[in-house]
Amino acid sequence: MASAQQPAGAYIPRDAESRLKRLARGYPLLVVTGPRQSGKSTLVRHSFPAHPYVSLEDLDQREFAQTDPRGFLSRFSEGAILDEAQRCPELFSYLQTHVDNRQRPGEFILTGSQQFGLLSGITQSLAGRAALLTLLPMTYGELKRAEKVRRNLDKVLFDGAFPPIFDRDLEPHIWHGNYARAYLERDVRQLNTHVQRGALFETWVVGELLKARYNAGETSNLYFWRDRSGHEIDLLIDHGSQLSPLEIKSGQTTNKDYFKGLHFWRTLAGDSAARAWLVYGGSARQTRSDVTVLPWYEIDPEQRVI
Repeated sequence: MASAQQPAGAYIPRDAESRLKRLARGYPLLVVTGPRQSGKSTLVRHSFPAHPYVSLEDLDQREFAQTDPRGFLSRFSEGAILDEAQRCPELFSYLQTHVDNRQRPGEFILTGSQQFGLLSGITQSLAGRAALLTLLPMTYGELKRAEKVRRNLDKVLFDGAFPPIFDRDLEPHIWHGNYARAYLERDVRQLNTHVQRGALFETWVVGELLKARYNAGETSNLYFWRDRSGHEIDLLIDHGSQLSPLEIKSGQTTNKDYFKGLHFWRTLAGDSAARAWLVYGGSARQTRSDVTVLPWYEIDPEQRVI
């Protein structure tokens, strides 16, 4: 059985604790999300000391939950804290059945650092059963009441508000550097399966186009377009007399849905429409009747390819 022992370090009371406990009286599942090291695990373990604690970062625990979810949940007759729950989305549908059968408020508390991945699982399986609380780093008021800060604005801005800096009296600039490095090495290396991979790829493409314009001493000629019915184009490139629509898709294989927005916009724009472009994560260039499909590595805005 997992331990319910509190983590080491002094607990700094959080304003969200009272809200969390109120939610526990009305919902069988509580979900606490937020950035890494914002104090989620410490908060829920302090708020629910009788709940066993399980981290799904632990390979043994995660393997158990993935291969035998019913057996995994059966160990927790009075509920549990499941930390980093987004690591085991297979568990969500079993949690749904479990809490529906028992109808006990505050039975399971889930935490997760990768907010969008966790929320997508809740939307699909646990809607209506789970209450959500987002925990950010500490407020100035929380730190002040704990006598961890003084009335010195420069120091407040420099130190930030992540709990480990104050729990363990760490040097802020060293901790923040390690935090950023760990985030890049751990989370971003997962962006091939992450729910935000598409947005990251889109940002990269836009950045390449903008850099070429700025390097040439020109201003941005990029626009986003959306109508009241929900039709949209990722980018409209203004060439002066004409506009080129451009869609950005991170997938490595094209499908017909990729072209719907482009075809709609070209029909709407008529003579003002220049050639349409689709930039994607694959490797095959295609020239269609009205759309050029361009692999991501062939973007060459300096040569006015687009």
